[in-house]
Amino acid sequence: MHVRITATAAANRYGFSAAGLAFGLLCGLTVWLGSGIASAATSAQDPKHFVVDVVAISGEEFVVKDEAGTEAKIHVGTDTEKFGHIQPGDRIDAWVLPNGHAKTIMILRSAAFLQLERNGSQPGGSSGTASESPRQ
Repeated sequence: MHVRITATAAANRYGFSAAGLAFGLLCGLTVWLGSGIASAATSAQDPKHFVVDVVAISGEEFVVKDEAGTEAKIHVGTDTEKFGHIQPGDRIDAWVLPNGHAKTIMILRSAAFLQLERNGSQPGGSSGTASESPRQ
């Protein structure tokens, strides 16, 4: 059995006008479509995570290099959330927006510690020999 209810029949039965029904449907559709567009725009503006070494700092511009050796510039402004005093040579976590602005940066390894690791020594002046046990 096939039942067809027109907007006028629904309006008469439930006490609202066909124009009101059409307006309500249009508003609902607009909100539904609008939320999808807003979600797409928000996800396009989500920051991407990178682990990079700071090569140089010039004002608010940081030159960074990833593990593959690719260099890029990121903008670190007053609204960037910073964890630590970043210096050239530091390895950092960076959350960067598509426009190149850093949302958050955080030191993973300081330049001084990385230098000690490269030289084969440990912080505190001891050389890393196999007989030493790690401190806890």
